[in-house]
This record gives sequence, structure tokens and C-alpha cells, in this order.
Amino acid sequence: MSQTLPLETASSEALRLLVDLVRLPAFSGAEKAAADYVQAQMVRLGFDAVERDSLGNVIGLWRGEQPGPTLMLDSHLDVVTAGDESAWHYPPFSGTVADGRVWGRGAADTHASLAAMLAAVASIPRSELRGQVVLAATVLEESLTARTVEDLLVLYRPEIFITGEPTGLRLAVAQKGRATLEIRTQGRAAHTSHPQQGENAIKRMMAVLARLEALPRRCDDDLGEEIFEVTDICSEPFPNISLVPPACQTHLVARLLPGETVASLLKRLRQALVGLPGVEVNLATLRQVCYTGRVLERLDFLPAWKVLPDNPWRVRILDGLRSRGLPAETMCAGFGTNASAAAEQGLTAFIYGPGDLAQAHIVDEWVAVNQVEQAVEGYRALVLACLG
Repeated sequence: MSQTLPLETASSEALRLLVDLVRLPAFSGAEKAAADYVQAQMVRLGFDAVERDSLGNVIGLWRGEQPGPTLMLDSHLDVVTAGDESAWHYPPFSGTVADGRVWGRGAADTHASLAAMLAAVASIPRSELRGQVVLAATVLEESLTARTVEDLLVLYRPEIFITGEPTGLRLAVAQKGRATLEIRTQGRAAHTSHPQQGENAIKRMMAVLARLEALPRRCDDDLGEEIFEVTDICSEPFPNISLVPPACQTHLVARLLPGETVASLLKRLRQALVGLPGVEVNLATLRQVCYTGRVLERLDFLPAWKVLPDNPWRVRILDGLRSRGLPAETMCAGFGTNASAAAEQGLTAFIYGPGDLAQAHIVDEWVAVNQVEQAVEGYRALVLACLG
């Protein structure tokens, strides 16, 4: 059986892995180079089995010497685009280490989590574990959140799921859901010199948005108030300067609370629009091609979830962090993650990782070196709390 990574070198190993990952651009649908690298590193670090599925996810198994539950650790490979690279202080794919930080696209979201997970798991003696760790480096999270994790959850059937996202090394015990809604209004075209002969679809959309703005917002003690935010609006045809527009479409992004389903959300919104003619409300469908060539689609709906204070996994993890002198703070996430896939399947899910969301998706993305080092200790504590 392979030796474990010496504990005293685990932090420096995580930093090296992080820098290497930042240097491999891994946009959604183009993660192959990063996946190849992670697979090679899992083999080098001595994982018991290393696999890659048809979607391009890389999965490493680290088995304890005694039987027990399965813990799935997940961190996504893909990153968002860098935009105008000349605006960056350091080149976005340089992986520069300076001023106590690692700079570059994906440094915080979420290469730091993946690097720390790899080093942490590889440093845990198998004799100390009951069960197994399934470490998944997943694709398309930025463009098709939760979809590429769904099959892995069915295949490996973990009892507990932890996804790596920038939480400042606090344990996220709840997460808002997300949905993207497509709203269409239908009118009737007419010449702008005789607008009374038509029905202006933009004006109908304005009435729709006014109704939705007045819709009472639900509230949760932990997650706060739900959000409905308009993100775009476009009439058809476009551009148009000569006729009363016969159609209009807008997208509305919702940040939702636990208990909301596709059916309940659509029912609420459609009821709010009763009496307005020519209106359709549907969930948007997302489509993405994997780097392996597989084509995936899913309705853009992620359920919200919450882990209650007396949940035994939550208690064990917080006790494990506390006993090792690590922060044992909790938080609630307002953003969507792969954890929704686990929650949807009835599994206990958490979010945990180095960095802060404010550092992600920005020019000059960065993560602190000391947070990466602490994340190695944090992930070790999480694994041992669940499987020790």
C-alpha cells in the first residue's frame, strides 16, 4: 500500500498543486488539461484508485483499513473567463506567489480547495480511517452547477458530501437555492404611427415586472430574504425603430429558500400574474458540451438546503475542528454550489474552503497562502471527524 504524504510537507504540497492548477486555464467545457494534471497527481500521491467518467470528472478513492461510511469531497475544476487580461496586475494564469497570496484566475474559486483537499487526504494514514474518501474534481460547475455531480452521487452513494468553495474556512450549513426564469410577453405588431392598432409587448412586460416586484418575499431566520432580480430584457425584433414590438423576453434570477420546488415556484409566480394576458413563465434550460463531447442539459433550478444544529455530522465536524484548534464557525451561503445536488438526493451536505467569495470572479483574483495552509488542516479535520 502506498505511503502517505508526510504531514510536515502537506501544506507546501498544497501550495505547489494550487500554483500548477492556476497555470492551466480550465474554462467550462475546456477542463481537459487540468483534469489530466489532477489525475496524474492523484496517481503520484498514491490514491487507491483513480478514475475518469464520461463527463470528464476525475475521481480518486482513498480507502481506510476498516469498513465504514463514504465521504465525498468535491471541488470543481472549471473557472470563469479572465476578461481583459491587461487589466490584471499579474497575468491571470501565471500563478504568481507574492505578498502572501497566490494570484490568478481560479485561485480562490476553487483551485485552492482542490489543492488542499488533495494534500490533506493523501496525508491521512489509512489505519486511522473507517470507510473511504471519494475525492471528485468535477467539471462545468460554473456553467451547469450540480449537474455533473448527480451521477457520481448515485454511483458512490456517500453518506456525507462536502464541496470546496471559498467560505473563509467556515462551515457552511445552509445554502440558498437558485433558479433562472424565462418570462415572455406576447403582443401584436403595429406601425408606430398607429400604436393603438397593436399591443406593445414591452409595456406588458413592465406590468409583469411590477407585479413581481410587489410579490411578498419569503424570509428564513438563517438565510434571510429570498431574492428576485431581473438580469436582462429584450424586445423582438431587436433592434427595432419602426414597429410596436410584438414580443419581449426577460430573465429573472431567483435566490430561494428551503422548501421551494420547481412546481411551487412556478405556481407562485403564475398566480401573481393572473389577469395579465399574453404572459408565459418557465424555467430556463441550460446546455453545455463537456470536453469529452458529451452534451448535457438541465433546468436551471438548484434547491436550497439547511443542516440543523443537532445533525450528527454537523456536530462531529464542528467538534473535530474545535478539538484541533481550528475555527469552528458556521455560515449560510447565498450562492449556488454542487451541494444542492447532494441535498436534492437527501444527503447531508456542507460547504467548506479557503478564500472569500469576494475574491472570486474578479480581476486580480487571489487567495492567501496561510488560508491554503490552514485549509489542509481543516480538510484533514473534516475527514477524520467523519471517518476517524
